[in-house]
Amino acid sequence: MSNNNYFIKCKLKTLLSNAVKDGDTKTSFELNGFKFRHSDFNYRDGWVDDYWIIEKQIKEEKYQDALISFYKDLDAIVDRIEFIGQAYCGYPFLSPTLVYRQNYVDDLTFFRYVREHKGNGLMFTSTQYNALDKLIGESSVPKSFYSYWAAATKTKDYSAKLMVMLAAIESLVRAEGKNNFILRKKILGEELDTILFAQGTGLRHRLSHGEHLSNESADHDNLTDQIHKKVLIYFNTEIISEDLLSLNVVSPQRTEYGNFLAGNTFVRSIDGSSIDNIDSILDSIDGDLFKEGSQFEFDYSEKRKTY
Repeated sequence: MSNNNYFIKCKLKTLLSNAVKDGDTKTSFELNGFKFRHSDFNYRDGWVDDYWIIEKQIKEEKYQDALISFYKDLDAIVDRIEFIGQAYCGYPFLSPTLVYRQNYVDDLTFFRYVREHKGNGLMFTSTQYNALDKLIGESSVPKSFYSYWAAATKTKDYSAKLMVMLAAIESLVRAEGKNNFILRKKILGEELDTILFAQGTGLRHRLSHGEHLSNESADHDNLTDQIHKKVLIYFNTEIISEDLLSLNVVSPQRTEYGNFLAGNTFVRSIDGSSIDNIDSILDSIDGDLFKEGSQFEFDYSEKRKTY
């Protein structure tokens, strides 16, 4: 089959104001086939919002392949932009994105809808208070452990979180300047301890020597969750001597920031409005539905299979 021509756009949140002068404009540039422009800029008000529109034209047989290629190539550029600019950039995969196929039989576009979502809280009950009452005066747990654990809770990146949690483990088992390997194995169990700390091959060694992992690419499933549960079991049995720390919390280490709701759908124009304008589509959405009287609607037809 011949390749199709796809125009892909995403709206990336960033604390960088795009002030690159490119010809007559002062807020856009092109690199490796991508065009980067500030989402909302005018000469009176300046950089109005905290978003860039990033777009690229890609030839692929399927829109899924085009989207994978778009994210993969863009990730590499955004990481460097964040490093050079020294300010926050969001993840392209967690940014609203549309894929528009040129010369398709219908005015249809694939739309990845992403919006930030406030973190779901947990209850701090009398059980947790009892645990706090016991731990506040417990001298066997160094303050550095709690500092590392708090940092891990605030960290979203898988590799960074894992590295900080490993530092917390080492601070917990460290005495008189040396690591207590026996205690570490007691906390983690021999299998998990080997995965994390084996000399030369353990993840701590690999991460500290520059390897980067995502949750999907990691050698073992959900290591952060495994570590979390092992540490809580150790505290319940050895430090508190009572089952006060719950092992059944769904998605532990919840944080206020970096939470998203995302969904993949197809959108079509009702009145012939431009279907390749990401802001027009976003402005027409209220919650998870299009506003009443919107010029767009979701498309659930069989046409999606040939897009």
